[in-house]
Amino acid sequence: MTDLQQAPTIDVDKLMAFVFKAVDEVGATLNTALVVLGDKLGYYTTMAGGPVTPAQLAASTGTGEPYAREWLNAQAAGGYVEYDATAGRYTLPPEQAAALTDPSSPAYLPGFFQIALGTTHDIDDVLLAARNHAGLGWHEHHADVHDGCERFFRTMYNAHWSDLVTTFDALHDMGDPVGAGRHVRAALAPEGTWMVVEPMAGDSVSDNLNPVGRAYYGFSTLLCTPSSLAQGVGLALGTQRDPHGSATWSPRAASLDSIPSHRPRSTGSSKSGFDRTRLSLVKGSRIGP
Repeated sequence: MTDLQQAPTIDVDKLMAFVFKAVDEVGATLNTALVVLGDKLGYYTTMAGGPVTPAQLAASTGTGEPYAREWLNAQAAGGYVEYDATAGRYTLPPEQAAALTDPSSPAYLPGFFQIALGTTHDIDDVLLAARNHAGLGWHEHHADVHDGCERFFRTMYNAHWSDLVTTFDALHDMGDPVGAGRHVRAALAPEGTWMVVEPMAGDSVSDNLNPVGRAYYGFSTLLCTPSSLAQGVGLALGTQRDPHGSATWSPRAASLDSIPSHRPRSTGSSKSGFDRTRLSLVKGSRIGP
């Protein structure tokens, strides 16, 4: 006699909580495009000058008032701008203005949204690559991916070094990071340094289950891993490789065992995921013959 499998009991409260979470997710997804729109139309820079009505914002940017009105309402609902119902005006708080209008700020974010929007443009190509066990190279992605990366990372990596090889947020994208490491070793001056900057990651998947880890896993699925798979070797490390694990595929796997690698650990913010990058400095002075 065959036992009938009993259908699971649905907790209605949990179901509705998930439904509302999904609504929030859809709003956040749409806001990615709205931030890019506001950036490209000059809405944010205009609002940095003071409170505006939809008509004033539209006139200042040469855009249609209905678009300015609906965009402002969406931004207010998401907490990006503040709405004064009495005056009918919308204000961009100074903190948001710093993050959305100041290209010299390390917290400048429009490029981050631009990367995300550009990545979603390529979903059909990623679907095809996943089904064919193939990859999708960086050069095959939407232009917003490249422009967004340049804008987002420019202010963080504005430094001047000598006798230095740098790899900024790129080693995990490579099909053969071990081979790249060997080339770096050959290129380093005797007293040179290999500076490696990679996304901050915890020691396990559980340590990365936070908002920043979620974003990086998303980029990894749609952008970084397909890029690695499109290249020779196709190691496909992913963006959230743990710091200890990375030591087995970068300096040591590249026959750089004797080189000290300095990896600042998280300072207590791993649960929130606010550590954006991991830094490794690999000194060439300890390289053997």
